Amino acid sequence: MRNRESVLSHLKRSYTAALAFPRVRKLLVTLPLTRGLVWRFVAGENFATAVDSVKRLNMQGLSATLNFVGTHVNDAAEARSAASHVAASLPAIRRNRLDANASIRLTKIGLDIDENLCIENLHLILRSAQRAGVFVWIDMEESRYFESTLRCFEDAQTHFGPALVGIVLQSYLKRLTMAALDRLIALQSRIRIVKGGYWEPSDVAYRKREQIDERFREHVGRLLMSDVKQPAIATHDAAFFDFATTLAAARATRPEQFEFQLLYGIRPDLAHALARCGYRVRVYVPYGRDWSSYFAGCARRSIEALRPVLERRCCSTKKLHRLI
Repeated sequence: MRNRESVLSHLKRSYTAALAFPRVRKLLVTLPLTRGLVWRFVAGENFATAVDSVKRLNMQGLSATLNFVGTHVNDAAEARSAASHVAASLPAIRRNRLDANASIRLTKIGLDIDENLCIENLHLILRSAQRAGVFVWIDMEESRYFESTLRCFEDAQTHFGPALVGIVLQSYLKRLTMAALDRLIALQSRIRIVKGGYWEPSDVAYRKREQIDERFREHVGRLLMSDVKQPAIATHDAAFFDFATTLAAARATRPEQFEFQLLYGIRPDLAHALARCGYRVRVYVPYGRDWSSYFAGCARRSIEALRPVLERRCCSTKKLHRLI
């Protein structure tokens, strides 16, 4: 391991490979030493435990987004069941008076099976959201789903309006051109911008940190300079909080007119610091039995969140290797 990138890459691969084994996943939630690590990033395996987590966040001045974890469902009945679960959870958000909305991944509700089935299930969820008055985000997944996810989102926005449904966009995807972003802004779409968290080849996504940061900065800037309603900036990098707040102040954008979003269990110190400064902060709260792949992603993001700390403490690759 000759440099920081190789060390971090090795750790990411190790986390993902280990979680591919069912026995490893079972041990993680049964051994006292590791159980707390899993539930640091996942708010339990059922909706009730997630509600409790959201209540605690709300008491701390933080909003939430609930996500019923899981992806790549290949059975139509299972996809329908997942959609029904999400649809049933939305009235419960209102009954419990939670400051929360919902976020879904379309492969959880049938996108891998048939796009029309996915749209049907999405409409089921959004009809429930409409009755409950709960906003729904559509998460972006791997690059191969970029166009189909946008088609499903635009269909949903046409039928239910931008006040009910929004889209998550990943800055590191080369398909997300500025023209594509401007088109969604022109449609008055609600947008959450993220850097991107999937392993993608270099022909479809930027891989170098500097390139990804620059793209993210450009997209955040475009959103904050636009008239799009309540743009959301999802990051754990303090430098981008500074960038966004400075830009918003220059444009006289009030703190309540946009929001920062972070993942459950990652950099809660930043979330609370931003909230104390008067900014709206929303925490992405996952729950459900299919937590293993999500947990692997959180482990990778935690390593990335440590990068600035590692770089400050280490002036050489040798020191970095010893630290890890």
